[in-house]
Amino acid sequence: MNDAEYERLLSQFEEEIYQALKAAVELTRAEFDTQQLAEAIASGNQEAITLGLDIATDTLAANLDTALAAVFGPAFAIVGITAATALGQPRFTPPTSATVIRDNLRYRITRDFTSAMRQAMGVTVDSMLGRGDSPRLIAGFVGRNIGLSFNQQRSLDAFRAVLVDGLRTGNTTLPANRIRNLSASQRSVLRANLANGISEDDIDRLTNRQRRIMFEHRANTTARTEAVRLVNAAQQTAWEELDRQGQINGYRRFWRDARDERVRVTHRAISRLNPVGRGLHEPFQTPLGPVHLPPIEVNCRCRIVLAMPR
Repeated sequence: MNDAEYERLLSQFEEEIYQALKAAVELTRAEFDTQQLAEAIASGNQEAITLGLDIATDTLAANLDTALAAVFGPAFAIVGITAATALGQPRFTPPTSATVIRDNLRYRITRDFTSAMRQAMGVTVDSMLGRGDSPRLIAGFVGRNIGLSFNQQRSLDAFRAVLVDGLRTGNTTLPANRIRNLSASQRSVLRANLANGISEDDIDRLTNRQRRIMFEHRANTTARTEAVRLVNAAQQTAWEELDRQGQINGYRRFWRDARDERVRVTHRAISRLNPVGRGLHEPFQTPLGPVHLPPIEVNCRCRIVLAMPR
């Protein structure tokens, strides 16, 4: 497919994946049983706490799977038909193998989005209990943080803890043991607000704003990266089916980066490491090891094109 078709499909699936992630997280937050977790924390029953966190994680996994299925279901057919048409084969039906590949890609997003979150939930509960926060406050904080990664939750917990300490003590200096988990922009926000004095409402307002920023960043990054993975995998599946039918004999795969100033050095080097391309089933040699398809890293914008060798 040409560049315009590729970019159109990439933009379409990036937006659809983003909306699926957002919808699944919002639904899971709404379904989260704050009261049940608060009671478990208050009782000190570790098994009940673990069960509450596991239920939240499983609920998010189920909601993600449902939301992403609506995106990934037709995706392979759309990309496959586009890729086949570009090679002069407009009458194309995606092979059965596409279903397995599609489901594995969907599972990957669900696994990555939920596994780190589950670990972070336990750490957050222990951390807030250690500071003497109330069970209801802890349960509410955990529920609102659904969808954040481990590092994001740890950062948000530290951000809020600095605000709470500032309100209680009047201290405007950022504690050294907290700021290592904070970004430069978060530190700047804290310094500015602590210097002007804060209230309980300010703590909630500023924490909620940071939470929204963090989730938007994670959802957008995930959507961009996984859209690249989806389009390239679907295209590859179509090529393999056409090859099985003997329709594209002699073609080779070539790696192409985004060709602008933002391309990482490691990504730009791949085309030079594979000057005559690679066979349909051969991995590309890269500075990071053999790779079959993009993305090679988070936010990778590379793609694969099919062409006859010169």
